[in-house]
Amino acid sequence: MEILIGKKIQIRTAFDYQRRKELAIVGRGGLAGFSFGAGMAFKRFSIDYGWYIYSAAGSQHGLTLNFLLSKK
Repeated sequence: MEILIGKKIQIRTAFDYQRRKELAIVGRGGLAGFSFGAGMAFKRFSIDYGWYIYSAAGSQHGLTLNFLLSKK
């Protein structure tokens, strides 16, 4: 699911059932399989952040910077 706030801000969430089924700790599912993120766009670049939850034992954070090299 993605929610657009104006033209420049996005908020995202997702769920992966198979990842939850394979990686969740038995009897303690927690947020396994969920991911959350947000992004913001500017004139020449955008920045996105994501948090991917694999199991109660660990998660991963991601940060992406995109630059527009030429403007047509």
